[in-house]
Amino acid sequence: METNKYLNINRLFYLIRRDLVINYKSFLIGIAAVGGFLLLLLLGDTYARGYLSYDPVIVTFYLFFFFGGLIFTSNMFSELHREDSSYRYLTLPASTLEKLISKWILSSIAFIIVSFVGIQLVILLGAVISTAFFEVEFHVINILKNEFLSGAAHYLVIQSIFFLGACAFKNHNFLKTLLAIFVVGAVVSIFSAGVAYLLPGKSIIVNPEYVSELEHLNSSGFLETISQINEIVKWYVIAPFFLIVSYFKLTERQV
Repeated sequence: METNKYLNINRLFYLIRRDLVINYKSFLIGIAAVGGFLLLLLLGDTYARGYLSYDPVIVTFYLFFFFGGLIFTSNMFSELHREDSSYRYLTLPASTLEKLISKWILSSIAFIIVSFVGIQLVILLGAVISTAFFEVEFHVINILKNEFLSGAAHYLVIQSIFFLGACAFKNHNFLKTLLAIFVVGAVVSIFSAGVAYLLPGKSIIVNPEYVSELEHLNSSGFLETISQINEIVKWYVIAPFFLIVSYFKLTERQV
């Protein structure tokens, strides 16, 4: 039987293993640095308070989770963008789709799982040490009850945008992606404000009739329908769209 030239599970596995073998030291250093900082934060906060409170460490964790994850994603294709290693990456015996999926799995699914396991270990270890040295009441929390799944879902949506930036930009990927988001957001805002001004003939602020019309639309369920469409686009359209565009950008580099 002819091997599928677009997606082969064995080749995908070897690609993921290759990335882990090449980058495992930097991965471990990053995990240890963040985990150590969060543990020290938890211990210091517990010593100062006199009891275990996980709020500061959870808030700090989410900052690392989002910003660290997006920076990590932005550097996913750094090997491709470097002159000394691009040839080696381009000549790997794998399809463009496999290269895309392997990088996406590492920067999304694997990153989420490692983050979840890591923060749970930090919480458990911090609770044990605090109980032993500070004589506080032992208790741990399940971060799943602290909206981790919701945060992970939002991360997957936002991460797809920075994943495209990792494919499209050759350097300073994170900053360039942020700039691109800002520019696009500014253009959309200006366009929306212009439409809102031109359609009623006056700005919303000085046109009470237009405000009244908006209230009528809201009562008729129109705005609720728009909100539902926005939710569908947010959860089911944005990430697939940016991943598909990422595939074509990566294909351009492969040629």
